[in-house]
Amino acid sequence: MQEHQAFPTKYFKAAMLKDEPQTFVIISMTMESISSPDGSSEDKPVLGFEDVDQRLVLNKTNWKNLAKLFGRDSTEWEGRHIELYQTTTELGSDTVDCIRLRLPKDEKPPQRGDEPLEDVKGGDFNDEVPI
Repeated sequence: MQEHQAFPTKYFKAAMLKDEPQTFVIISMTMESISSPDGSSEDKPVLGFEDVDQRLVLNKTNWKNLAKLFGRDSTEWEGRHIELYQTTTELGSDTVDCIRLRLPKDEKPPQRGDEPLEDVKGGDFNDEVPI
C-alpha cells in the first residue's frame, strides 16, 4: 500500500501518478482556499475532473501550459482531455517530484483562431477622412 492510499486526500499529489500518466476530462476550474504547511492559506486555481474525486491545484507552470493548449480563458478548458504525469523540478537546491500536464498521446492540439471572421452586417462605414 502506498501513502496516498493509506491517507487519501482531495488533491492530486505527484506520488499518485508514479505508476503511469492518467488522462482526465476537465469539468471545472474554481478558486479555492489552500492551506500551506505554515498554517496560512491562499486562494489558488483548482481543476476538477470527471469521474474522480481528487482535484489538481494549479501552479503557474501548469496554468500557462493549459492556456497555451486550450486558450487563456479557463472556461474554454471544460470538456478538454488532459494527461497528468509525474516528473521532477528544482525547488531551491532540491529536486522534487511534481505534476505536469500535456495532451494525451492520441489527441491533436485544438485548432484555435482558424474560424473566419464573421461579416459585419449593417453599419455605415465611411472611409473618408475629414480634413
